[in-house]
Amino acid sequence: MKRVILASFLAIFLSFFAFIISSYTFPYKGFFPYKGVALEYSKSFVSKLANFDGVHYLKIAKVGYDQYEQAFFPFYPLLIKLISPLFFGNLLYAAVFLSNASLVLGSVFFYKVLRKVLSKEQAFWAVLFFLFFPTGFYLSSVYTESLFFFLFFSGCFFIGKDCFYESFFFFYLLFMMLLVGVFFSFVFFF
Repeated sequence: MKRVILASFLAIFLSFFAFIISSYTFPYKGFFPYKGVALEYSKSFVSKLANFDGVHYLKIAKVGYDQYEQAFFPFYPLLIKLISPLFFGNLLYAAVFLSNASLVLGSVFFYKVLRKVLSKEQAFWAVLFFLFFPTGFYLSSVYTESLFFFLFFSGCFFIGKDCFYESFFFFYLLFMMLLVGVFFSFVFFF
């Protein structure tokens, strides 16, 4: 289990390192229309973690929904808003923390679910392949992927333990975060 947690932190560190390097090697050329929203929270490399959909999540957490933002479900922005006082109201830092904490917790539950069908080494390698996949930097960014990962595998873990109320809770939160979460209600009932 320690190896899984250490691998998660290493993946986070490498993602942050890549974002720092990209700040110097790929400067902003003015093509991304929402840069000002992310820079409102931080002038450092951390603002690069909140591009595209991340900007919308931060904006929803700050002021609520606006036109054309109904595609973004409320659970992730609500969590950002709820934990932002821990970061002195900085929504960007709260969102980055939320994504990375979800990644670590999700990796632990992913490993525990895999251990039911695989050996320790096979389960650990599966976690490594997931964490260090070339697009794994999305897991450290202000996107819902890490939280989705955590909620899904924690729900699966509790189903395996015959803890149906806990499992239902995690799958319900999954639905509150993404539309595809409604399809996991079928997993719960089977």
